[in-house]
Amino acid sequence: MKFKRVLVHGLALGSGVVIWAQLNQRIHTVSILPGILLSIFFVGIYVAVILSFVKGLKINDKSTLWALILTGVFASSIISATYLLQATVIDPSYVKDQVTHSQQKWEQLGYSAEEINGQIEMTDTFQNPMKWSGVLFGFNFSVFVIIGLVMMGMKSFRKELRGKDHSTSLTEGQ
Repeated sequence: MKFKRVLVHGLALGSGVVIWAQLNQRIHTVSILPGILLSIFFVGIYVAVILSFVKGLKINDKSTLWALILTGVFASSIISATYLLQATVIDPSYVKDQVTHSQQKWEQLGYSAEEINGQIEMTDTFQNPMKWSGVLFGFNFSVFVIIGLVMMGMKSFRKELRGKDHSTSLTEGQ
């Protein structure tokens, strides 16, 4: 199997998303532009890693699909473990600080005290680092698989189109 490729790309994706998360955490604004730019950066990390991963591989090979899935598991594990370490060991007040920051954002957006309390109740999963780590794993793995399958499909389709164009030009020239 493509074990080295899985490790390298899993580490690259995991590290990239952890860096993105740190940037996202430090940009405290209610403006939409930073959110859009961070979202583009987030998807761009996945696209860049997956493009690099599938470059030069046979797309129809089952081992490529399994290697891609293992890469997603490895990267998602890094992302989840990093969050869990940050929220429980490195900065035990992290979750409390994030809830306080969210309350301040909601106040800036004009939410009433009742609406803010409702929002806090809905963030119960986030307030439990172990639960949130599991949600992060599932979310990041899902994003990776969806983008990976779409990109593999596009590469396969593009290859198929090139093959048809090439075969058509050969038959026309005879």
